[in-house]
Amino acid sequence: MSEQVLNLEVVAEESGKLQIKGDLKAQLETQLVHIGGRVPLYEREAASLIVKTAADAARADELLAKISADEKAIEDKAGMLSKIKTAAFGFHRLITSFEGQFSKPLAAAKLVAKRKRDEWTAAEAAKAAAEQRRLQAIEDERVRKLREIEDQKAAAARALEAQKEREAAEARRAAGAAEGAERARLQREADAADRAAAAARAKAEVREEKSASVQAAVVTVAAPESRKGASLRWVVKSFDMTNMGIPEAVQGYLEVKTANLARAKAANPMLKIAGVEFHQVTV
Repeated sequence: MSEQVLNLEVVAEESGKLQIKGDLKAQLETQLVHIGGRVPLYEREAASLIVKTAADAARADELLAKISADEKAIEDKAGMLSKIKTAAFGFHRLITSFEGQFSKPLAAAKLVAKRKRDEWTAAEAAKAAAEQRRLQAIEDERVRKLREIEDQKAAAARALEAQKEREAAEARRAAGAAEGAERARLQREADAADRAAAAARAKAEVREEKSASVQAAVVTVAAPESRKGASLRWVVKSFDMTNMGIPEAVQGYLEVKTANLARAKAANPMLKIAGVEFHQVTV
């Protein structure tokens, strides 16, 4: 039999102590029925009370004394209601501890599993990023070499263009000084050089455009997607009213708003409160 099942037997046994029956019920009825019958009388008398004289003040004091006496009967630690509240507070702590035997290890195991999964996801993302950089470098180098080849071919064509332009200019100058058949021949040479320069110019322009048009592809390496919506949240792991400075005599009447404490911690992660232990969970 597991420890949780054994503790469940304790919880079930303790819950029986909260039942109001038998002698306890009879005592409560005796103690409270009379007070309950006086409450409307107190209300009417307080509503109609007018204090203008010493005698009126004395009647007010008398009413206050009666109300205080009944309040004391209700609030007295030795009274039945106080005993029930004390038992209820003790049972609340017991059932909360029993619940924690399940919720705490489950939350801890969940946190460990999520942390390890998140660590793997982060590592895989880092590897994907490194591989992406490697492949992108290869692609960039491939494109650089292609551009270099086209630029070299364009430069050669531009050099040929310049050479043919010089040859055409020289042939025209020579033709200007020549006569007859020689002049006609030199003119033909100049025209041929012009055509060769134009062809080289066109080829250079094609190579330059091709070099400019070569673009590196953008390499993408997919990484495992992290769990969408996953985030860290502050929660109150445990608290101790005594260490929080709350007198033990009144602890059974107070409730610690753990959700409010968690919100305060989220707003100020450096916050520390005596008697309160915070921790983060992945949600």
